[in-house]
Amino acid sequence: TLVVKDANNCINKAVVVITSSPAPLITAIPAAATCSQSNGTITAFGSGGTGALQYSINGNIFQASTVFNNLTPGAYTVVVRDANGCTASMVVTVGNSAAPTVTAVSTPAACGNINGTITADGTGGISPYQYSINSGAFQSGNTFFGLAPGNYTIIIKDFAGCTSTISVTVASTNGPAVTVSSASSSCGTSNGTITASGSGGSGSLQYSIDGITYQASNIFTGLAPGNYVVYVRDFTGCI
Repeated sequence: TLVVKDANNCINKAVVVITSSPAPLITAIPAAATCSQSNGTITAFGSGGTGALQYSINGNIFQASTVFNNLTPGAYTVVVRDANGCTASMVVTVGNSAAPTVTAVSTPAACGNINGTITADGTGGISPYQYSINSGAFQSGNTFFGLAPGNYTIIIKDFAGCTSTISVTVASTNGPAVTVSSASSSCGTSNGTITASGSGGSGSLQYSIDGITYQASNIFTGLAPGNYVVYVRDFTGCI
């Protein structure tokens, strides 16, 4: 009640009501940064208060836009302010979508040919993954075929575009070697023999004297007099 009195002690009074405008309210939704970069976002949603609302993060300049871009992973204080200067705040955490990691295994190129392989395996990040070899075109398949001996760089890229690399070596398996000894045929008949001795290569060895039919035995019998070429073939087909 507001009372007024003059010099003659005359009094008048009135009831005055002082109102209070409500403070604004705020909620905010973060979007994670990818690959630990500065590309996270926070979108604020203000309501209530008086007049137009403005927004700020971490005490920086207020703005009319509700969206904050280019944020690194971490915690942020989001503030809303109305036309009367009333504020509300909340803490929001921008997460981090880490880059994927990649491992890879290779199989050797047999006989130094262009037949090695590399198989990559990705984890982490955001699937699905794509793979590239030596910065070539990306593919969904994780195996690369027809590789010559040498060093290769495998790149994995996840759905968010984050990448990781690994270096892989495709080895070369040397072909097998062979030495031979022979026993002559007698009286011009087909009773000569050839004994082959193979070494090197990969796995079990097979032998041939015509380059077509191979056998596990290293001895050829019943041979007529003449010249023969002895072949040795390993498990990978190297001759």
